[in-house]
Amino acid sequence: TESYNGTKFESLSQRFPIDLEKLVMLNRDHDAITLQEVGGVSGLSDLLKSNLDRGVSSNEDELLQRRDIFGANTYPRKKRKSIWRFVFEACQDLTLVILMVAAATSLSLGIVTAV
Repeated sequence: TESYNGTKFESLSQRFPIDLEKLVMLNRDHDAITLQEVGGVSGLSDLLKSNLDRGVSSNEDELLQRRDIFGANTYPRKKRKSIWRFVFEACQDLTLVILMVAAATSLSLGIVTAV
């Protein structure tokens, strides 16, 4: 089975009466026309078999089926930047470069005049 962002095509069409293309347009494109076609927020809630006040059922089997169909409801973790990456990015800033040059010039003049 193919998938889009962890959503399994076959399982979705068997379990929920909404096709994946509509869900993708609603989620990615924020398509208001498609939202109206499915009956607004309450219609979408009905198609996804959820409740606007209580959310999805707390039945463990149903939650596992939803996770299998839609994937985990989490964002992918971003790779953390190292300190050296921040230093490199800071060195790209023109203002900081001018300040570093001025500091180096001031330090070298201070050393030369002190000797």
